[in-house]
Amino acid sequence: MDLSVIDELEYSCGPGGTGATYDESNPEAEGNEGSATTLGDISSDLGSSSEFGYTDIITGEVYATTGLQGIAGGDGAGTTAEDRENSTAQDGFHFTPSTGVTDEDGTFWPGGTTKTRDNTEPPKLDGDGDQASFNGDLGDGYAGAEVSYALGSGAAAGAAGKNGTALGRFTVSRNSSKTTITARAYATNGLKGADAAIVPKKALNGNGGRGGYGGGGGSSIGAAGTFSGSDGAPVGSYNLSSTTADPGEGGLPSQGGEGGDGLIILYYSVPKETQNGPVMDRTGRFILDKLGRRFVV
Repeated sequence: MDLSVIDELEYSCGPGGTGATYDESNPEAEGNEGSATTLGDISSDLGSSSEFGYTDIITGEVYATTGLQGIAGGDGAGTTAEDRENSTAQDGFHFTPSTGVTDEDGTFWPGGTTKTRDNTEPPKLDGDGDQASFNGDLGDGYAGAEVSYALGSGAAAGAAGKNGTALGRFTVSRNSSKTTITARAYATNGLKGADAAIVPKKALNGNGGRGGYGGGGGSSIGAAGTFSGSDGAPVGSYNLSSTTADPGEGGLPSQGGEGGDGLIILYYSVPKETQNGPVMDRTGRFILDKLGRRFVV
């Protein structure tokens, strides 16, 4: 566009669009589009987009890029029972800790904690348990039950995960004739993941909005198990059982980030009058040819 003959030019920078809010009944819902940016009779609606955006040839800044990806929520903790037949340990549950989230400002939101034993590798959960023998000697046959604490849930941007503090239940008993041992274990429910509590920042002018923050992962159920054994032939029978529980639900995601407002970049030049006379360099000295003569325009 030749602006040399235009005194005034109307323009309008359209506002950016808004990100969608999560709707469980319509998880594919889209956000609202922004409005067109216009300059005179030129509109951004008439242009095309590029996945690489546009790089300003003067400043090197990049505009009109697609929105950044959202930041996923943290994982909830999980656990598996100790393999007693192939382990020298007689208690404990291996587990995978929950994870935290770092938001776009660099703030870290930790995952929920889970009580663990000190100086163990791999780590184990602090739990509690008991066992009973048929005749007072474990060599005559024994059974027991063991449970873990609840597991911590995953974090989300703006909220830490929930800490696991509740301990599962168990019962271990033998009948009066010392012929049967009954062991039952009851697991704790998983904990709900954190809901994303902040929305991504509005994008810079001309750029698409960032995807929303993901909710934290729910933790798995706490570990609960029963076991039995003897050094010789058992002298009685066992009634062993463990109950299941419900895993934690995932946290809710945030709304998507707002797109940047429209942007207009103008490139222009100002004509500079050339005066007749000797040609000089930057220091003000005359430029001479090889014979020592001045260049004159």
